[in-house]
Amino acid sequence: MENIFFDIGLIIIVATIVGYLARLLKQPLIPAYILTGLVIGPILGLVEDSTIILTLSEIGIAFLLFVVGLELSLKKLRDVASIAVFGGFMQFVSLFSFGFLISIALHFAKIEAIYIALIVAFSST
Repeated sequence: MENIFFDIGLIIIVATIVGYLARLLKQPLIPAYILTGLVIGPILGLVEDSTIILTLSEIGIAFLLFVVGLELSLKKLRDVASIAVFGGFMQFVSLFSFGFLISIALHFAKIEAIYIALIVAFSST
């Protein structure tokens, strides 16, 4: 249990230092934090893979989404709803078509091409 406190402390201290340096260099914070995670995790191995850290990160994401929900205005959401739905539909149709055409060009059967196109369309962000 004491190892997890060391890991969390190390993460917070290193992320704070790197974040401060990124601000001094007028760089965005998110890439700096990602780079910090790569360096102290897989590259140097200072923080081992821990299920507790994974659980805490999921809780942090849940809190972040909660705060976004608090700040979300239904009026603004209604204003952009039709554009967002249309844009999402067009994105789905274009990616489905692209996936289907590429699959057919690669000589997949039509049912396989449909499955591949659905996977491509639903996996886009």
